[in-house]
This record gives sequence, structure tokens and C-alpha cells, in this order.
Amino acid sequence: MKRAIAILMALVCLLAGMVSAYAQVDLSSLSEAELKALQREIALKLCPAAESSTVIWDNEYVKVSFVSLQEPEWSEGVNVKLIVENKANKELGVTCDVASVNKWTVVPMGPGTVAANANLMGYVEIFDTLSEYGINSVDEINEITLVLYVFDGESYMTLATSDTITLTF
Repeated sequence: MKRAIAILMALVCLLAGMVSAYAQVDLSSLSEAELKALQREIALKLCPAAESSTVIWDNEYVKVSFVSLQEPEWSEGVNVKLIVENKANKELGVTCDVASVNKWTVVPMGPGTVAANANLMGYVEIFDTLSEYGINSVDEINEITLVLYVFDGESYMTLATSDTITLTF
């Protein structure tokens, strides 16, 4: 497993054009902790949004970070962009069934499933027509609350439920 991770990391380095930075490192000799630190560093180089994110929920299964709010092109709702880091050795799903925008209860969906020990950049999508609540742009959103759930990717059994997460803007 360690060798497979080392090979994968070397391929990612090559694809990212970072050969010079890691060409002298024998990845197969690194400890598990060193490989994870290197993976995080590469992820930050490939996805700068990860650096500017804020952790909103962290437990034994996942770490979820808030990145940004985005206005979708195809609806009058809002997308809450998140990074989900799966800490488990199995596929997990993360979903949001309870949410509000500026104290209005809305219908959320997402962010989705994430492979074992992998990361997902996804969205909690809110499809409600926010203009019905007097919200005409993302700039008018003062607060979003979310309750997130982690479930087993095979059995769909709920493994963890967050407290209410409040994002203020």
C-alpha cells in the first residue's frame, strides 16, 4: 500500500510539473505521516482553494471545510462550496438534509460520496428561489446553517451527524 501511494504521489508530481521539487525524494522511504503531509502540500499546489478554506466539521470519519458561496448559473439558489476529506478506509457519503439561508428553511442537496482516504471538492446545492425570501444575490446572504451527515458508502448507515453549523458573512 505504501509503495502504491508513493508511485501515485510521484505521478501527481510529474503531472503537476513539480518534478524538480520532489525528484530527489525517495517517496517509498517516507513514513505514512510524511506521505500524508506531502499529499496535503501537493493538494494545496493543485487546488489553492484548499488553503483558503475554513474547517467547519471534523470527526473520526471526515474533515469538512468551507471554501466559498457561489451563484449557480442555472438556478436562483446558492451553492456552498466544500472540501470533504475522507479519513476512513472505505467509501463514505456526506449529505446535508437540513439547511437555512438568512433564517429561511431551504432544501439542500449534496455534496456527495468520496472514495476511501480521498478528497472531494463538492457543493451543498440549495435550489430554492432565494428571491422569494428577499435574497437577490449571494452578497445579500448573512447566514447559512447546515446539518451534515456522514454515511457508509455500502450500507448507507448514518455514521455521524454534525451539530448545526452556522456560517456568517
